[in-house]
Amino acid sequence: NAVFHYLTKTLEYPPQHIVLYGKSLGSAPTVELASKHRVQGVILVSPIASGARVVMPGSNSLLLDRAFCNNIGKVKKIKDSVFLIHGTADEVVHVSNGEALYSACKNVHPLPPVWVKNAGHNDIESNFQEEFLGSIKMFLDHCWEMRILLGESS
Repeated sequence: NAVFHYLTKTLEYPPQHIVLYGKSLGSAPTVELASKHRVQGVILVSPIASGARVVMPGSNSLLLDRAFCNNIGKVKKIKDSVFLIHGTADEVVHVSNGEALYSACKNVHPLPPVWVKNAGHNDIESNFQEEFLGSIKMFLDHCWEMRILLGESS
């Protein structure tokens, strides 16, 4: 919140030009911020659906989801483009977390998620760099095209 406030209030940077990025547990504050503020887009890498779903992969208890880091409940409130990237061999945050988030907010996804085959939690950026960076570039290109379509390219 502090950085977002500084960018938008102090520096007067337009929120519609900001793309938020959150990885793993960092997806929780990213989703929280995006659920309350309009931005250009949101990139979630190896995101958690909820604290409960990290501890118990395959769980889908809405009651447990609400207990800690309820991304699955909040992601539905995001009105901007959401882009998911998750490794299929993630040993820390099971890919079912990313799949659950995608199912919860398909209506705001401009692009399908990227499931990086054989990527783990801590090697997705380094060992799968081409696919990882290529997918982010694709999303950022999409964001730029949306700004042009909406007449906000400056």
